[in-house]
Amino acid sequence: MNRKTKFLIPTFAAVFALAFVFVTPYVMAEGDYEGHSKWGAKHQGMNKAVTVDGFTGSIPIPEDFDKETMKALKEQVSVTLIDAATAAEDNGLSNVMKASIGIVKNENGDKYVAWVLAGMSMEDDTITKNIFVVDAGNVENTGSITKSFDLSHIEEMKSQWKDHESNFSGDHEAMKEKFRELHE
Repeated sequence: MNRKTKFLIPTFAAVFALAFVFVTPYVMAEGDYEGHSKWGAKHQGMNKAVTVDGFTGSIPIPEDFDKETMKALKEQVSVTLIDAATAAEDNGLSNVMKASIGIVKNENGDKYVAWVLAGMSMEDDTITKNIFVVDAGNVENTGSITKSFDLSHIEEMKSQWKDHESNFSGDHEAMKEKFRELHE
């Protein structure tokens, strides 16, 4: 093999590999494949508002919400995360697992900017999620909701899956045996 061929074969392999790496995502994005393109305009604002009955915040969110409105709302926020966490702890929410500034909606559909702090506790077969809300403009204005989830049906689902799994494993062995027979 001469010197030119020694360098030419790896060069072609490298060019092919690079072409594959750069072209594949574009080819996959065409047609019916949604990939990352599914996170378009229709999925914007996926963070849903937390509904707390009787909550009236000091920073209302208008119906016509745009970037300029968002900047104006950010300037109105006067309560810090530390203040919100302290208020939550003072009201009995000690196991905060998640905290973020978000949208709180009351029973009338009015939306306000507020700190949303969430904590969870588990007892036996029940998970309880405590959501505490602190108004972003007034730390004294708070609200809370509690949601409970019963997990007792999960054990039943696991036992049903094990029954199906045992049935499948017999079929699996039978299929393996047939493949062995075919290849002999």
